[in-house]
Amino acid sequence: MKNLVLTELESCVLGVIWRQQPCSAYAVRRVFAASDTTTWSASAGTIYPAIARLERLGLVRARAIPGNARGRRDLSLTAKGAAAMRAWIACCDADVASPVADPIRTRLFFIDALEHGQQMKVIGCAERLTRDAIAIGRARVKEQKQKTTADHLASLGAVYELEARLNWLGAVRKALINHGKA
Repeated sequence: MKNLVLTELESCVLGVIWRQQPCSAYAVRRVFAASDTTTWSASAGTIYPAIARLERLGLVRARAIPGNARGRRDLSLTAKGAAAMRAWIACCDADVASPVADPIRTRLFFIDALEHGQQMKVIGCAERLTRDAIAIGRARVKEQKQKTTADHLASLGAVYELEARLNWLGAVRKALINHGKA
């Protein structure tokens, strides 16, 4: 298992299959489409190749549904797949704790390309959209509280991440205001 290198997406697909099994590839796509994290792509061009690779590696087993005209196959984890998923969950290294891609942070890295007034509009828009996302996230947290602990805690983590972004945007706004006065 040590030589097995899976992407974060492939590992997450294992987790989704584990939670939903048996399930179709389409059901896996639906879980990704409903995710709070827009980084996850639910496209067929992303999910189906990941599932195919996991099958080739012997981590996922696909069984045809007899009589299904569409050729649907039910997916489940093999023992090797369950072990790979557990190893992924338990992995705690520097990569796991490093900052994740944030489209707002990426754009603000180049904020100096804009005039001061445009900079402030961008910050205002980012703050407004982040507040909206926090409101949606809080509603999801409330809804998830009635479901599994894992769902609730994952949704809560997303809200905390967004709240941290909003605090950071406030610091950026303050810095830009002070820089504009210089």
